[in-house]
Amino acid sequence: MATTNHEQVGKVLTLVRDTILPELERTWRAHFGKAWIKKVSHQINYWKDVASPDDLIFLLKGMDATWNLFRNTHSRRTRSYLHLLWEARNEWAHNKRFSYEETFRILDHCEMLLNAFRATKEAEKVRDLKLGLRKAGQKPGIVNPDPPLTRRPTGIRLWEEQRAVRSGIEVLERVLEALYKKYGKNLVYRYPHVSYNRTDFSRPRQVGSTDLYMNRNLPIDEIIKRAYRVLSIFGHPPSDLEILYD
Repeated sequence: MATTNHEQVGKVLTLVRDTILPELERTWRAHFGKAWIKKVSHQINYWKDVASPDDLIFLLKGMDATWNLFRNTHSRRTRSYLHLLWEARNEWAHNKRFSYEETFRILDHCEMLLNAFRATKEAEKVRDLKLGLRKAGQKPGIVNPDPPLTRRPTGIRLWEEQRAVRSGIEVLERVLEALYKKYGKNLVYRYPHVSYNRTDFSRPRQVGSTDLYMNRNLPIDEIIKRAYRVLSIFGHPPSDLEILYD
């Protein structure tokens, strides 16, 4: 029997839980001592009951609540992944039926968090699952985010509004600019690849007329993938974006 998207998400979230627990436990135990579970539980307002370290929500919210213990070993982007994944965990726990795009996005965030924890082998497992999911998803009704690499983008049509672009990076820039106008700071909180601080990137580029920055040093295929990915974070289907080529 084929694995459902819900089962796929559950499998990967369990992998994330088992992978990040040792580092979190070492850090919390070193700071809080033997009562670390109780102390972290209180940090996330679990006053009546002591949470279980086998609960991914406890780990994600606990790391966020005690961020001062991790800020020297993890970047701001890691913290963004925590928020994205506890949303996914809550949806999974409520038996949400995940679409292809939602499943791919969750797996992508899991891979990024695993990389942030330097768990290379585990991240590779998730990458393989993503490749398998993409192959299975190439059917009618699925928009393939992979661009025709031999052609140059000349414009985008987003929510029926058409705008010209002169390069691949401007595709992502136009999408981010539109989302920032629509969602404001929520874009920064939920999408880890933008920042108000240009020094967060090796080759910063200002996002249109906003006060945000992103990395300009990206291959064209990654640029297009990110454009579709950030739309999916805010619940917009891939069909909302059409990339025009010469």
